[in-house]
Amino acid sequence: MSLTNWLLGRGKSASKSATKASHSKLAFPPSQTSVNGMESPQAVRKELLRLVLRETLKYNGVPGTWITADALVATSSRRESGIHVRLVVKHWDERFAQYAVAFQNNFETRLLTLDPLASSWLMGISWQYDLPVDAQWPSLPAPATWTAAVVEPEVVMIPQATVVTTIRRDELERDMAEQDKRFGVAQNDFAATQAFEIGGGGAYGVTQPAPLR
Repeated sequence: MSLTNWLLGRGKSASKSATKASHSKLAFPPSQTSVNGMESPQAVRKELLRLVLRETLKYNGVPGTWITADALVATSSRRESGIHVRLVVKHWDERFAQYAVAFQNNFETRLLTLDPLASSWLMGISWQYDLPVDAQWPSLPAPATWTAAVVEPEVVMIPQATVVTTIRRDELERDMAEQDKRFGVAQNDFAATQAFEIGGGGAYGVTQPAPLR
């Protein structure tokens, strides 16, 4: 093998190794370094994404083994190369599926808090389900489920029942008599009222108008 072919072959191998290393997972420590030994910007960003994911899971109480992430180098013709984050679901839980969008928003908010310029190099976020075979996820519903109108439960106001009590006269008199017996009220407990006669032998005399002077 000539020296030229050997150099070309070595250059191809190095190119393949660099391409393979650019698609590393966040779980791995950053290993990309520049020629002068300093960490590359992409390696620092991947480490930052790994930190943000860990803090997002911890703050929201989600077990750390449920979600992992891949940091993929992405290019665009309209902007400089950046990183695309792929969140990988490792554990099925129907509750988390309901809040996946909220989790992604929380992840982006924390990333922008640590690095306000992250919007310039974050190319996008996607999801992937990498679940074990024995995971129990629900089956698809009937096709008409997605276009069916959502029926809100009707709230029915039940009026309070009005209770009308009718008391007969004889029942009222009987109740009053029983109350008198209970408190011992008798007819002879009070003396008869005597009418006061004016001009009689009472304690007061007949009044006379006073003459005018």
